[in-house]
Amino acid sequence: VLLAVPQQYSVPWLGDREVVELEATVERGFGRGSRQLGVPTANLSPEELEAQYVIPNGMQRKGVPAPLQSKGVYFGYAQLTTGDTTVAPCVLNVGTCPTFAKTDEKSDVTVEVHILHDYGDNVEFYGERCRVSVLGYLRPELAFSSIGDLLARINKDIGLARATLGTNTPT
Repeated sequence: VLLAVPQQYSVPWLGDREVVELEATVERGFGRGSRQLGVPTANLSPEELEAQYVIPNGMQRKGVPAPLQSKGVYFGYAQLTTGDTTVAPCVLNVGTCPTFAKTDEKSDVTVEVHILHDYGDNVEFYGERCRVSVLGYLRPELAFSSIGDLLARINKDIGLARATLGTNTPT
């Protein structure tokens, strides 16, 4: 067992699996995580995650349930595979970012990982590999009426993840 996750945050559709492991290349997103929200994210390649049957973009077509089948906010641990390889707590959004969907004109599921570790100023991870161990589910994906409401909820999600994971690192 990596870490005992409180029942209210367990991922019920994982069955006997304690964790969902995924790894993908970090790609450019819209850049608003860092610039607009002050919450930088590593946007993982959806094509690579679909190939691993982790996210649901192509799963309905293939009749295969994806481990991260519900759009929403999850938490766990993340690690970059080069440079600073610290294993750190993370919060990740799996979904279509409905607050921005009208302006982005996107509908595909993406995975955005906010790693709770200080990598220094102006560090970019584009092209690097990122490993994530998903341990729990916080809430469904929601559309917010304002950026302020979205940011308040993101900060609450980060607080819940920190409180649940603490300063523990996986064993």
